[in-house]
Formats: sequence, C-alpha cells, structure tokens
Amino acid sequence: MISPTSALVIAGKRCELQLLLQKFSGYKILFDIISKNSYYISMIKA
Repeated sequence: MISPTSALVIAGKRCELQLLLQKFSGYKILFDIISKNSYYISMIKA
C-alpha cells in the first residue's frame, strides 16, 4: 500500500513530466515552423 504522501509525490512528478513534455512539443512545433520558414526564405532568395 502506497502512503498518501508518496502518492502525492508521484502525482506531482507525473505532472511535472507532463508539463515538460508539453513544453518540449511546443518547442518542437516552434522549431519546425522556424526551420520551414527559413527553408522557404532560402528558396525565395535563391
């Protein structure tokens, strides 16, 4: 049986992980947009 405090700690860690993943996927989307834009810009300049 897990004690309530350790259950809270586990839940908190899982929450942190979820937030980190959301942040990371946000950065990935941002990076994809930037790299696509720079690709298009280089195509236009060429």
